[in-house]
Amino acid sequence: MDIMRTKLQAENMFKNFGRLIALLAPTHSKKLESKARDMGRRQNPVVEPSGNVSKALTDRHVSQAKKFAKTHDWHKALKEWSTAKSLASEQANVSNRIYIGESRALRALARSHLARPKIEEAIEMKGRHATLLNEYASVLADLGENGRAIDLMIEVVGASPTSERFAQLISLYADEGMHERAHSTLSAAIPRYPQDPILREAEIALRLKFGDIGSDATLLDSLSATDYLFLDKRVSQSMPEVALTIGSENENIYVQRILNANRCIAPFSEKDDPNSVTAFAVWGATKSGRHDLLRMYAEKLKKPLLTLEYGFVSSLDIALNKAAQHSLIVNPGPIYFDSTQPTAAEKDLNDPAFSLTRDQIRRAENCIALLRDTKVTKYNHAPVLDMEVRLGEKIRPRILLVDQRFGDKSISMGLASASSFKAMFDCALAMKDHDILVKMHPDAISGGKGSYLKELVDSCDDPRITVIDYEVNPFSLFDVVDKVFVVVSQLGFEAAFSQKEVWCFGVAFYSGWGVTVDKVPVPRRRVPRTVAEVFHVFYLRYSRYWVPDSANHELEDLIDYVVANRAVITAPVNLPVSPSSVAKKILFIVPSGRAGASGRYMQTLGESLTSLGYSVTILAEGKGYPIRNGVRWRTLDFDGSKLTHALRQRLVEFSPDIIYMNGVRTRAQRAALEIMYLTGARLAVQSEDDDVDVYKHRRPSGRISHLTELDKEHVTYEEAAKFLSNLDWSSTLNVLFDPAYDRWIDPLLRIIINRAAELHTAIWYPFAERLRAEYGKPTLVVPPVASAGDFSRPMLTHSERCDVLRRYEIDPDKIVFFLGGSIYEYSDGFQLFLKAINHLARFAPGKIALIIAGKSTVDVDSLLNDTLDPEIQRIYLQRPSDAVFMELTKASDVCCSPGGDNRFELYRLPSRLVKAMAMGKPIVVGSCGFGATLQHGLNAVIIDGNDPLAWADRMASLLNSETRERIGRGARDFALIHFEPSVVASRLSDAFQNMRSGTQGNFLNITVSGKSRKTDIPLEIDAPLYKPLASLFGNGMDDVSDVLHIGPSCLASLSDYIRMAPRRVGLKGGIQTEMAEVGGSNKDIEVIAADTHPIDSVREWAAGSRALLVCELNGECETISYSDLIAAASKFRWIILSITGTTSVNPAEIARMIADGNTQAEVIDIPADGNKVFVIASRSF
Repeated sequence: MDIMRTKLQAENMFKNFGRLIALLAPTHSKKLESKARDMGRRQNPVVEPSGNVSKALTDRHVSQAKKFAKTHDWHKALKEWSTAKSLASEQANVSNRIYIGESRALRALARSHLARPKIEEAIEMKGRHATLLNEYASVLADLGENGRAIDLMIEVVGASPTSERFAQLISLYADEGMHERAHSTLSAAIPRYPQDPILREAEIALRLKFGDIGSDATLLDSLSATDYLFLDKRVSQSMPEVALTIGSENENIYVQRILNANRCIAPFSEKDDPNSVTAFAVWGATKSGRHDLLRMYAEKLKKPLLTLEYGFVSSLDIALNKAAQHSLIVNPGPIYFDSTQPTAAEKDLNDPAFSLTRDQIRRAENCIALLRDTKVTKYNHAPVLDMEVRLGEKIRPRILLVDQRFGDKSISMGLASASSFKAMFDCALAMKDHDILVKMHPDAISGGKGSYLKELVDSCDDPRITVIDYEVNPFSLFDVVDKVFVVVSQLGFEAAFSQKEVWCFGVAFYSGWGVTVDKVPVPRRRVPRTVAEVFHVFYLRYSRYWVPDSANHELEDLIDYVVANRAVITAPVNLPVSPSSVAKKILFIVPSGRAGASGRYMQTLGESLTSLGYSVTILAEGKGYPIRNGVRWRTLDFDGSKLTHALRQRLVEFSPDIIYMNGVRTRAQRAALEIMYLTGARLAVQSEDDDVDVYKHRRPSGRISHLTELDKEHVTYEEAAKFLSNLDWSSTLNVLFDPAYDRWIDPLLRIIINRAAELHTAIWYPFAERLRAEYGKPTLVVPPVASAGDFSRPMLTHSERCDVLRRYEIDPDKIVFFLGGSIYEYSDGFQLFLKAINHLARFAPGKIALIIAGKSTVDVDSLLNDTLDPEIQRIYLQRPSDAVFMELTKASDVCCSPGGDNRFELYRLPSRLVKAMAMGKPIVVGSCGFGATLQHGLNAVIIDGNDPLAWADRMASLLNSETRERIGRGARDFALIHFEPSVVASRLSDAFQNMRSGTQGNFLNITVSGKSRKTDIPLEIDAPLYKPLASLFGNGMDDVSDVLHIGPSCLASLSDYIRMAPRRVGLKGGIQTEMAEVGGSNKDIEVIAADTHPIDSVREWAAGSRALLVCELNGECETISYSDLIAAASKFRWIILSITGTTSVNPAEIARMIADGNTQAEVIDIPADGNKVFVIASRSF
């Protein structure tokens, strides 16, 4: 490695890092910069060329190469392998994996002739190692030198046999027609590796290639066994056995029932007997070994071959999220979208003799009307949005352009290509009297070719183009457009039966029948058809449905099921977005991927911020979505000590206003600091885990006092200098130069991040109070939020619950306790919980089951075996997928997060509980930290102390089903107040806006005529209405003429009302004090009679045009009609509704009732005292 170059990089790092260290004590910045640089240089770890840095760089490029190879991005993989090889060559230490990786990338790019000299060089340098010879044989086989390849593989198998190498040798023999040698090699391999799936597949391939399939199989007519699938309605006939290429994952749990099969072999494998199968079924147009195998069996055995695809109305969420799919399109022969050949559906429509009865036409038309009215589509996760509000006034007709995933099979099979999308785009641009909406595919911004339209849109600056890069129900788009342009997308047919003019630039399954404008003619489709006829064939004749717990399984039944169970979007997605708010850009940095708990709730929080007009990107250590519901994901990648060039470029282009960094891990902290310097963004920090406790466990030799000695509002030079002198500089510099060195806590990075932050947020109140006391900066509680789908997610039916639990071999008749999420060594709560379960089982012998799911830093299996009573049924799933985690949560009776009384539990809020509470599940939680804000028996079962028997006594109430239901309802009410995403996002948005405007302290920042000033009316920060009043002032409330406050705490806010100088103030409820005691002029303060009904008080109050109404919905107001109250309050310009946590009111529902074309309404949470939440509204008269 170039030592001078590395030293220069180090110098630059110390120079920039010195500036960061100056943040410890800003008044002594120059002295601290100098001291830090001197200390760092003395322990510079990059002097030796064979040090950690060089190896780390090589390993980094190897890791990148593997990542690109996994996604088949071979050009990038080759570049990374070559760079790694160059770096390793300088150390004379090129590993075999680098040689082999480079060769495989070249072979994948059809450059085997270039791979050959490189692998030959490797063998010469490293010797005849089996892995190198194996790769050399693959290169020779690619070049057609099978003879030499066979010789090499014989040597490899003799020296280092594996089942994969035996299979490769068998394949080479078969390609050369050496039947007997192939079979003898297979015979030698099978005893070594019995039941090995690779060898079994090789055996099947040999039998098929050389005609060894048994010829005495019973031959069936090609369609007779499956005719029942292609009738208008479901019939009771069933198929004995069907072989599938797909597995029985959650998304496919209804496939057997949809097909009416007695048994599904899913997936079909080499151990299954093809002769017993009634029909074979493959998926879509997939080409793979398993699919080809079933196709060959169907042909040889003369049995039906079905081609399956998820239906046009299929589920509550996308299959990629493991949501159960409720319908299939069943094709006897080619897949329905294959326009390169006539399909069964096309043959029907092309047959002049094919016609519908009057009843069939009526049914098709009724189904179309039902789909339009209910806005039910294929996947029903996307929100129904008011696009007229989002897009603003319609000036010209609009065209909707529909993007598709790059490389989607339906495109090539629809006689289309990238040029078809270009033609569609150019055609829209040529219509100068139209505005253009582009519905971008979710992969469009992933950094690769995720879409066909992205590059076209990026290179065009036509102001008529509006990009829709967020999830939205397609029927919401149809409401605001006049024409819909597609290539072959299904969305085009939904537009057609929504009576839109649809232009097809490829051959879709619905084009060529006279219902669309076709830019690509299909001469063989000769018979004109109506929309109802096309709909009947695809949605009713060739589609099958399944509805849980229903006696009927038709399309109409599934539509009803979707309407009853799909998520209700609670975020204020329909509020107008002002032009100034669109510019707000937030970069989240999370130390996990989408599948991690932080990633999940940050995605949900990001969606709510997006609905408020923010642009949100999430930078994550692990993998995430390319884009989901308008939130963009990027992977946190380093190249040496800095972020990769490509990532830096993208972040500079995004140019965030605020960086919102989550957690205590060093990679996220390093990234945040670098991006601050790159973009000038301000920093906010979310604290989830107690870093002190984590540091104590991760670094037992570290001094806690050193870690926390600068956790104070003001730091002197002497304190900062002492901290730097005691720092383990060797460790810190290794963390800076090598991102993989230690991803947990570094004392210097920690304190710099915490002092650089302008806003601190914490996962719950104890942590927030600690941070506010330590740093004296604005601090906010941002708990893990539950998604809208969690709050509206339907409970499992009895049969669905039984199906899930039996799949995991759990008896459905048992009371299932679910402990999901991470188990840490920082707390002994898990061991105590197992002992408590033992005691609890004695209260209900044979009735308890335990499910544990999640990663763990302790040996869970050993603890279960050593501690848990063997009579208690249990399973442990390590790192389950999101879908598995959610289905186990739904199927369980009680969700648990046990914890003792310790520092670790004090500062955390287990995110696994949030979703459970939102779904109405009863929870078990410790009394420390989060549990202290709950009420035992009302919304949780709270366990205290460290006595397992006492825990069991508390948990015993959960053995009663009515108690479980009651506590579950209370838990959901608590979640609606504290974890509803729009509520949390609204608070966070206010804090972000204060950061951007530089506002701090207790004064409100009011914008008047585009200029920012501090109001002369400081509000009482401890007053009950500080938060809602602050929010209304911040959103433009000024010159209040009248105030009417109904409720017992009206006097507590009177001093604020007097400062606002209204014309008059009306107070009702809880006033036993003489007005003279309040101070100020009292002649305009009116006390309303206590016996006046609240709604009459509102209705009769002579409010001016700038009046404020405050109403507390508790006590006497608990019985009022909220719709009547809202109607009576229509003359008030500003409204504050105070709701306590003990009411049955849903704040988000009330906000939606208030909001209309002239009114914006939002929900604001308040600290835990009193469990209060506010609905505030601002009306424009």
